[in-house]
Amino acid sequence: MLIDGKAIAAELIKELRATKKSFTGKKVLSILVGNNPASLNFLERKGRVAEELGVSFSIQKIAPEISETALIAEVKKLTEDERVIGAIVQLPIPVKNVDVQKVLDAVPYEKDIDCLGSKRSQEFFKNPLSAVIVPPAVGTVRRILSCAGIANVRGKRITVYGFGRLVGKPVAAWVEASGANVTVLRRNSTQEEVTTALGGSDIIVTGVGQKNLVNVEAIRPGSVVIDFGFPADIDANAAHTRGIIVTPTPGGTGPVLIAELFKNLYTLN
Repeated sequence: MLIDGKAIAAELIKELRATKKSFTGKKVLSILVGNNPASLNFLERKGRVAEELGVSFSIQKIAPEISETALIAEVKKLTEDERVIGAIVQLPIPVKNVDVQKVLDAVPYEKDIDCLGSKRSQEFFKNPLSAVIVPPAVGTVRRILSCAGIANVRGKRITVYGFGRLVGKPVAAWVEASGANVTVLRRNSTQEEVTTALGGSDIIVTGVGQKNLVNVEAIRPGSVVIDFGFPADIDANAAHTRGIIVTPTPGGTGPVLIAELFKNLYTLN
Protein backbone atom coordinates (compact mmCIF):
# COMPACT_ATOMS: atom_id res chain seq x y z
CA MET A 1 0.00 0.00 0.00
CA LEU A 2 1.29 3.44 -0.94
CA ILE A 3 0.47 6.11 1.64
CA ASP A 4 -1.09 9.20 0.07
CA GLY A 5 0.73 12.03 1.84
CA LYS A 6 -0.98 14.66 -0.29
CA ALA A 7 -4.41 13.53 0.91
CA ILE A 8 -3.27 13.44 4.54
CA ALA A 9 -1.80 16.94 4.24
CA ALA A 10 -4.94 18.25 2.54
CA GLU A 11 -7.05 17.06 5.47
CA LEU A 12 -4.80 18.83 7.99
CA ILE A 13 -4.81 22.02 5.93
CA LYS A 14 -8.60 21.82 5.85
CA GLU A 15 -8.61 21.54 9.66
CA LEU A 16 -6.36 24.58 10.00
CA ARG A 17 -8.49 26.65 7.63
CA ALA A 18 -11.56 25.74 9.69
CA THR A 19 -10.08 27.56 12.70
CA LYS A 20 -10.55 30.80 10.71
CA LYS A 21 -7.48 32.43 12.22
CA SER A 22 -6.43 35.68 10.60
CA PHE A 23 -2.80 36.64 10.09
CA THR A 24 -3.42 39.94 8.33
CA GLY A 25 -0.32 42.11 8.43
CA LYS A 26 1.79 39.21 9.68
CA LYS A 27 4.06 36.81 7.84
CA VAL A 28 6.18 33.69 7.95
CA LEU A 29 9.80 34.34 7.03
CA SER A 30 12.09 31.70 5.55
CA ILE A 31 15.83 32.29 5.33
CA LEU A 32 17.78 30.52 2.60
CA VAL A 33 21.56 30.69 2.64
CA GLY A 34 22.92 30.01 -0.83
CA ASN A 35 20.82 28.80 -3.73
CA ASN A 36 20.40 25.05 -3.28
CA PRO A 37 17.71 24.07 -5.82
CA ALA A 38 16.22 21.35 -3.59
CA SER A 39 16.00 23.75 -0.64
CA LEU A 40 14.46 26.46 -2.77
CA ASN A 41 11.93 24.01 -4.20
CA PHE A 42 10.94 22.90 -0.70
CA LEU A 43 10.52 26.50 0.44
CA GLU A 44 8.39 27.29 -2.59
CA ARG A 45 6.16 24.33 -1.68
CA LYS A 46 5.84 25.76 1.84
CA GLY A 47 4.89 29.06 0.25
CA ARG A 48 2.07 27.41 -1.72
CA VAL A 49 0.63 25.90 1.46
CA ALA A 50 0.89 29.28 3.18
CA GLU A 51 -1.08 30.78 0.29
CA GLU A 52 -3.79 28.13 0.75
CA LEU A 53 -4.05 29.17 4.38
CA GLY A 54 -4.01 32.88 3.66
CA VAL A 55 -0.63 33.32 5.35
CA SER A 56 1.94 35.70 3.88
CA PHE A 57 5.20 33.84 3.22
CA SER A 58 8.51 35.32 2.13
CA ILE A 59 11.91 33.88 1.24
CA GLN A 60 14.97 35.90 2.21
CA LYS A 61 18.10 34.77 0.36
CA ILE A 62 21.55 35.29 1.85
CA ALA A 63 24.84 34.78 0.00
CA PRO A 64 26.85 31.79 1.30
CA GLU A 65 30.07 33.87 1.46
CA ILE A 66 28.79 35.45 4.69
CA SER A 67 30.62 34.84 7.99
CA GLU A 68 29.02 33.00 10.89
CA THR A 69 28.92 36.17 13.01
CA ALA A 70 27.31 38.20 10.24
CA LEU A 71 24.81 35.44 9.47
CA ILE A 72 23.68 35.20 13.10
CA ALA A 73 23.28 38.98 13.24
CA GLU A 74 21.28 38.96 10.01
CA VAL A 75 18.96 36.17 11.18
CA LYS A 76 18.34 38.07 14.44
CA LYS A 77 17.61 41.29 12.60
CA LEU A 78 15.25 39.68 10.10
CA THR A 79 13.31 37.61 12.63
CA GLU A 80 12.92 40.34 15.26
CA ASP A 81 10.55 42.16 12.88
CA GLU A 82 7.20 42.30 14.73
CA ARG A 83 5.39 41.33 11.52
CA VAL A 84 7.17 37.96 11.56
CA ILE A 85 5.17 35.38 13.54
CA GLY A 86 7.06 32.31 12.37
CA ALA A 87 10.60 31.90 11.06
CA ILE A 88 12.51 29.13 9.32
CA VAL A 89 16.22 28.80 8.63
CA GLN A 90 16.38 26.30 5.80
CA LEU A 91 18.98 23.56 6.22
CA PRO A 92 21.66 22.82 5.15
CA ILE A 93 23.58 26.06 5.71
CA PRO A 94 26.47 26.20 3.21
CA VAL A 95 28.72 28.53 5.22
CA LYS A 96 32.28 27.44 5.93
CA ASN A 97 32.96 26.44 9.57
CA VAL A 98 29.49 27.53 10.68
CA ASP A 99 28.00 26.44 14.01
CA VAL A 100 24.54 25.52 12.74
CA GLN A 101 22.97 25.49 16.21
CA LYS A 102 24.10 29.06 16.90
CA VAL A 103 22.39 30.18 13.70
CA LEU A 104 19.19 28.30 14.56
CA ASP A 105 19.26 29.84 18.04
CA ALA A 106 19.10 33.30 16.47
CA VAL A 107 15.42 32.66 15.71
CA PRO A 108 13.27 33.93 18.62
CA TYR A 109 11.80 31.14 20.74
CA GLU A 110 8.20 32.23 20.17
CA LYS A 111 8.70 32.20 16.38
CA ASP A 112 10.57 28.87 16.18
CA ILE A 113 7.94 26.86 14.31
CA ASP A 114 10.56 24.35 13.10
CA CYS A 115 11.39 23.46 16.73
CA LEU A 116 15.13 23.64 16.01
CA GLY A 117 16.34 26.33 18.41
CA SER A 118 17.97 25.08 21.63
CA LYS A 119 15.18 26.22 23.96
CA ARG A 120 12.37 24.74 21.87
CA SER A 121 14.38 21.53 21.28
CA GLN A 122 15.16 21.13 24.97
CA GLU A 123 11.48 21.41 25.82
CA PHE A 124 10.67 18.69 23.35
CA PHE A 125 13.43 16.28 24.37
CA LYS A 126 12.68 16.79 28.07
CA ASN A 127 9.18 15.39 27.51
CA PRO A 128 8.32 14.54 23.90
CA LEU A 129 4.72 13.74 24.80
CA SER A 130 3.80 17.06 26.39
CA ALA A 131 5.77 19.69 24.45
CA VAL A 132 3.65 22.58 23.17
CA ILE A 133 4.84 21.90 19.63
CA VAL A 134 6.86 19.02 18.20
CA PRO A 135 9.39 18.90 15.35
CA PRO A 136 7.46 18.63 12.07
CA ALA A 137 8.96 15.19 11.37
CA VAL A 138 7.49 13.88 14.62
CA GLY A 139 4.08 15.32 13.79
CA THR A 140 4.36 13.74 10.36
CA VAL A 141 5.14 10.27 11.73
CA ARG A 142 2.35 10.54 14.27
CA ARG A 143 -0.20 11.61 11.68
CA ILE A 144 0.81 9.05 9.04
CA LEU A 145 0.68 6.21 11.56
CA SER A 146 -2.74 7.36 12.72
CA CYS A 147 -3.98 7.38 9.12
CA ALA A 148 -2.53 3.87 8.72
CA GLY A 149 -4.63 2.71 11.67
CA ILE A 150 -1.83 2.82 14.26
CA ALA A 151 -2.99 5.17 16.99
CA ASN A 152 -0.57 3.86 19.62
CA VAL A 153 3.02 2.69 19.14
CA ARG A 154 3.41 1.22 22.65
CA GLY A 155 5.08 -2.16 22.36
CA LYS A 156 5.74 -1.77 18.63
CA ARG A 157 9.17 -2.64 17.29
CA ILE A 158 10.42 0.48 15.55
CA THR A 159 13.65 1.04 13.66
CA VAL A 160 14.86 4.58 13.06
CA TYR A 161 17.47 4.73 10.29
CA GLY A 162 19.69 7.79 10.75
CA PHE A 163 20.01 10.08 13.77
CA GLY A 164 20.00 13.59 12.33
CA ARG A 165 18.53 16.69 13.96
CA LEU A 166 15.59 16.92 11.54
CA VAL A 167 14.24 13.36 11.54
CA GLY A 168 16.07 10.55 13.31
CA LYS A 169 16.89 12.11 16.68
CA PRO A 170 13.46 13.66 17.42
CA VAL A 171 11.50 10.71 16.02
CA ALA A 172 13.51 8.23 18.09
CA ALA A 173 12.87 10.31 21.22
CA TRP A 174 9.13 10.47 20.56
CA VAL A 175 8.60 6.76 19.81
CA GLU A 176 10.70 5.76 22.81
CA ALA A 177 8.71 8.08 25.09
CA SER A 178 5.55 6.55 23.61
CA GLY A 179 6.59 3.10 24.80
CA ALA A 180 7.94 1.57 21.60
CA ASN A 181 10.92 -0.77 21.42
CA VAL A 182 13.34 1.36 19.42
CA THR A 183 16.45 0.47 17.43
CA VAL A 184 18.52 3.27 15.90
CA LEU A 185 20.68 2.43 12.89
CA ARG A 186 23.65 4.66 12.08
CA ARG A 187 26.42 4.80 9.49
CA ASN A 188 28.58 2.44 11.55
CA SER A 189 25.85 -0.19 12.02
CA THR A 190 26.92 -3.56 10.63
CA GLN A 191 25.03 -5.24 7.80
CA GLU A 192 23.93 -7.92 10.24
CA GLU A 193 22.55 -5.29 12.62
CA VAL A 194 20.71 -3.58 9.76
CA THR A 195 19.18 -6.79 8.41
CA THR A 196 18.12 -7.97 11.86
CA ALA A 197 16.56 -4.64 12.77
CA LEU A 198 14.66 -4.22 9.51
CA GLY A 199 13.40 -7.80 9.53
CA GLY A 200 12.08 -7.53 13.07
CA SER A 201 10.38 -4.14 12.72
CA ASP A 202 6.72 -3.26 12.71
CA ILE A 203 7.58 0.31 11.69
CA ILE A 204 10.65 1.77 10.00
CA VAL A 205 11.38 5.51 9.84
CA THR A 206 14.24 6.57 7.63
CA GLY A 207 15.67 9.97 6.78
CA VAL A 208 19.14 9.43 5.37
CA GLY A 209 18.66 10.42 1.73
CA GLN A 210 20.59 7.58 0.10
CA LYS A 211 18.98 5.86 -2.87
CA ASN A 212 18.05 2.22 -2.19
CA LEU A 213 19.58 2.37 1.30
CA VAL A 214 16.80 0.18 2.69
CA ASN A 215 16.65 -3.33 1.25
CA VAL A 216 13.01 -4.12 0.49
CA GLU A 217 13.67 -7.86 0.76
CA ALA A 218 14.75 -7.47 4.40
CA ILE A 219 11.35 -6.08 5.47
CA ARG A 220 8.34 -8.16 6.42
CA PRO A 221 5.12 -7.64 4.41
CA GLY A 222 2.65 -5.61 6.47
CA SER A 223 5.36 -3.44 8.01
CA VAL A 224 5.10 0.35 7.71
CA VAL A 225 7.96 2.36 6.19
CA ILE A 226 7.95 6.16 6.55
CA ASP A 227 10.67 7.52 4.30
CA PHE A 228 11.87 11.13 4.70
CA GLY A 229 14.94 10.56 2.52
CA PHE A 230 15.62 12.69 -0.53
CA PRO A 231 16.51 10.91 -2.68
CA ALA A 232 14.26 8.18 -1.32
CA ASP A 233 15.88 5.59 0.95
CA ILE A 234 13.58 2.84 -0.30
CA ASP A 235 12.06 1.81 -3.62
CA ALA A 236 8.43 2.52 -2.72
CA ASN A 237 6.97 0.68 -5.71
CA ALA A 238 8.98 -2.46 -4.96
CA ALA A 239 7.96 -2.22 -1.29
CA HIS A 240 4.31 -1.78 -2.27
CA THR A 241 4.50 -4.88 -4.49
CA ARG A 242 5.90 -6.83 -1.53
CA GLY A 243 2.94 -5.85 0.65
CA ILE A 244 4.71 -3.17 2.68
CA ILE A 245 2.83 0.00 3.69
CA VAL A 246 5.13 2.78 2.48
CA THR A 247 5.38 6.50 1.77
CA PRO A 248 6.42 7.24 -1.84
CA THR A 249 8.75 10.05 -2.89
CA PRO A 250 7.39 12.46 -3.99
CA GLY A 251 3.92 12.61 -2.46
CA GLY A 252 4.64 10.90 0.85
CA THR A 253 6.17 12.60 3.87
CA GLY A 254 6.92 15.95 2.19
CA PRO A 255 3.37 17.34 1.97
CA VAL A 256 2.58 16.20 5.53
CA LEU A 257 5.80 17.69 6.89
CA ILE A 258 4.91 21.09 5.43
CA ALA A 259 1.36 20.93 6.79
CA GLU A 260 2.69 20.02 10.25
CA LEU A 261 5.00 23.05 10.13
CA PHE A 262 1.97 25.29 9.67
CA LYS A 263 0.11 23.43 12.39
CA ASN A 264 2.94 24.57 14.70
CA LEU A 265 2.42 28.13 13.47
CA TYR A 266 -1.28 27.94 14.34
CA THR A 267 -0.52 26.43 17.76
CA LEU A 268 1.89 29.23 18.67
CA ASN A 269 -0.39 32.00 17.40
